[in-house]
Amino acid sequence: MSDLWTMIWKESKDFHLSGGRSNLLQPLLIFGILGIVMPLSFTQHWIDLDPAPVLIILYAPFLFVTSFIGDAIAGERERHTLETLLASRISD
Repeated sequence: MSDLWTMIWKESKDFHLSGGRSNLLQPLLIFGILGIVMPLSFTQHWIDLDPAPVLIILYAPFLFVTSFIGDAIAGERERHTLETLLASRISD
């Protein structure tokens, strides 16, 4: 399990430090919009929303995660370490 946390720490550090301040502020901005601003602006209107806007709001975090995964895989391919990561076994 420690290997998994080491890999997560390395990838998040590479992701946040590669883009400068914009990558450091992006998670805070996303959390602020999706976690604070939108719930406060909708308050009781969440009950009256159609299913489509609710699904879009629930699907948005998955879009952010997939962009992070794509960036991590592209970075590993660029550094020629993807094959090593795929071949190495992560212990349970």
